[in-house]
Parts: sequence; C-alpha cells; structure tokens
Amino acid sequence: MSEARPFYLPGSERLASVGEHVLQALHAIAQNWWTQPITLQVIAVTPLENAGQRMRSARLRYLARDGETWLGYIAPDVARAKLAERWLGCEVSTPGPLAETLERELFQELFAALHVVEGAAVVLTDSEWSQLPATELHAGAGTCLVEIDIDGVPLILVAPARLWPELLAPQVRPASRALRQVATAVPDTRLRLEARLPPVQMALAEVSALAPGDFIDLQLDLTGSVRLVARDIDLALPALIGKCDGHRALQLNSTTGTTP
Repeated sequence: MSEARPFYLPGSERLASVGEHVLQALHAIAQNWWTQPITLQVIAVTPLENAGQRMRSARLRYLARDGETWLGYIAPDVARAKLAERWLGCEVSTPGPLAETLERELFQELFAALHVVEGAAVVLTDSEWSQLPATELHAGAGTCLVEIDIDGVPLILVAPARLWPELLAPQVRPASRALRQVATAVPDTRLRLEARLPPVQMALAEVSALAPGDFIDLQLDLTGSVRLVARDIDLALPALIGKCDGHRALQLNSTTGTTP
C-alpha cells in the first residue's frame, strides 16, 4: 500500500494562492537586495508531475531544509550570471564566489520568508533529486513548480505544500447565514394552529330552504382536534374547543400527536 498523501494540487485556486505567497515574499525581501526598482513576477505555478522525468536534466542548485520542510532552487548558469549583474552592477560572465554567496543568501532568506521561520536553515549546495522525499515527487503529492521572473532573470522553485500549513487542510467556507443556538431561536419560531370541529350533517331540504339572514343551529360537539403545522412539524391533537375566562380557548386532551 502506498503512503497516504496529505495534500493535492489540482485546483487553480490553490495554485494561485501558492503564487500569491511567493510574490509577497519576493516583495518583502526586494528592498534588502536591490537599490533600484525591479520587476518581480510569478510566471506560473504548476503541479509537479514526476521529477524523475520532467526535471531530470535540471540542476537542483540549492536545497533548504528545516526539519521535514524543504524548498528547492533551480537556476541555469546564464540566469545566475544575470542575477549577479543586477547585484554587482557590472558584467558577469561566470558567477564567482561572491555571486554564489549572494545567491545562496537570497535563497535562504526567501525560504525563511515562505516558511515564516527565524534563524538560518540548513542549505545544501548542488543537491541531488534523491535528497528530496520520494513520496513528495509524484503527481498529487502536493509539490509544485513555481516559475519566477526577477527583472528578466528566470528562476524555478520546487515548493512542497508543507511550506504553507493553511493549504494542507481543506478550506471551510463560513456559513452564509449567522448560526444561532437552538434555545435562542425557539422564541422566534412560529407555528400555524388550526382548530377543527367535527362536521355537522344537514338535510338537503333544509339547506335548499336557507335564505340570507337565516340562522343555522349547528348543535356542535365541541370535542374536536387541533393541528400544529410548521416547517418540519405536522401534528394533530384531540382537544376541547370552547371558552376560558372569557377567551376562546383549547383544552388538549392528549399530549400524544399523530401525523395526519
């Protein structure tokens, strides 16, 4: 049995949320790294399908680790040279020790901003794909590729979903209506009450002889029934229909109701 995967990234909303997290982190650290305004963009965020096939030729330049949380960094030599030129303000053909140190520090600061941690993480240089958890390098494991453009310099981050705990669990939308305790809702609940007397039979001849203004002696039996109707309630209760203290009233004869 394969190991359970805690997170999936099929939805565009979650992928867009990953991009927003990365872009916010880039903007937060940009003022510490570039004196002149630069363009920071997240080009795309796509699920990692299979690192062994799609990324076999890509060089995992740096790998940061903090416990089980990690982040990978991919940048070709040409891109690294252009990035060094932005920092040093001169032409750089091959990144030297100073440029590599700056690049490493930038990556470490970016990891700290994404992971929201303080202190330096363990950063491995020129890492191998085998140093990443195998269970997180397959489709559906929650790992994604984040393509970044820093003033024309393309970079790629290999980002696992564990960087953002709020994305690991399904998002629960708030109730569309405010919830209330049952006890507080009872006083506002309305029931429809219908008092029903037994039917009275009359001869057809008596009915046909009626005229406006006539009175009919119904000789009613006041033992009838009461029907209570609400959204999910429909009860019929036997009752005595009459008066009490000068008011029309009902006297329930049984507390057991039946559904008509």
